[in-house]
Amino acid sequence: MPVTSTVPTTKAFPDTRVFAVLVIYERSLDRVEGWPALNRMLQERPQCGVPGLAHLLLYDNSRAPLSAVPERPGLTYRHDPENGGTAAAYRVALAQAMAMGLPWLLLLDHDTTLPGDYLRRMTPAFLSAVDAPDIAALLPGIRHREGVLISPVRVTRWGTMQPLAVDAEVRAGEHVSAIASGAILRVGALSAVMPLPEDLWLDYVDHWIFAEMHRKGLKALVADQVLQHDLSIQSPATMSPSRLASILRGEAKFHRVLGVGARLAYPFRLARRIARLGLTNPRLAISGLRSLFAPRAARP
Repeated sequence: MPVTSTVPTTKAFPDTRVFAVLVIYERSLDRVEGWPALNRMLQERPQCGVPGLAHLLLYDNSRAPLSAVPERPGLTYRHDPENGGTAAAYRVALAQAMAMGLPWLLLLDHDTTLPGDYLRRMTPAFLSAVDAPDIAALLPGIRHREGVLISPVRVTRWGTMQPLAVDAEVRAGEHVSAIASGAILRVGALSAVMPLPEDLWLDYVDHWIFAEMHRKGLKALVADQVLQHDLSIQSPATMSPSRLASILRGEAKFHRVLGVGARLAYPFRLARRIARLGLTNPRLAISGLRSLFAPRAARP
């Protein structure tokens, strides 16, 4: 059931209401990292000028639906047995956020740890974006379980990605990308880059979105918050053929929206990676190479 806020949204109290989408795959709610924090946020009373959660969409790509979903005001559950990936979840969330008139969209995967006061901690970033409508995304730092900073990143002219320090200043015209989980996007900005390519469903959906925002002159703000994220992608040599195909196809699609330098460098970088993979898993390397020329990548 949708929840609307009666909080006035004047210039003194900017509209910082947030719609969140939490994408789940083959996990019960008690194993979803961000669920306790989001559940708590749903029960908090909105305050003037303080970012707050107005609605949460649980988008479940699992084969079978969750056995027990609690009834909460402001909570919607949607089961997608066809596994539309993050792309389908973001499309549905964007449509619902626009229908409810909510200006911000928080994207989350089931393996991102979220503090219960995350939105409050992001208040300085929200306030910086109030008078800067070209700021399309508020990006926290993301660390992998080993403590390595993996997001956000600076995309170079050659298409390589360099991690940015937490609270780094983004230079004018700089292409910044990020892992989608934990990012807070301006709903209007996400709408402006839609629709997503049909053959993007999971891998590189986030990088494609940020690349399109960059091409439209929209900016990202790197916040001073850090979240913990458990990367599902392990060593390339141990991936399933379908997952490797998804990654390679998504990466290729991403490079098509980059500059000339990145497009020229990509085939050489790809050939080197495939050659390295061939030393450890020749069959997987051949399978990955074939997937680049297949009509459509299979989904894991």
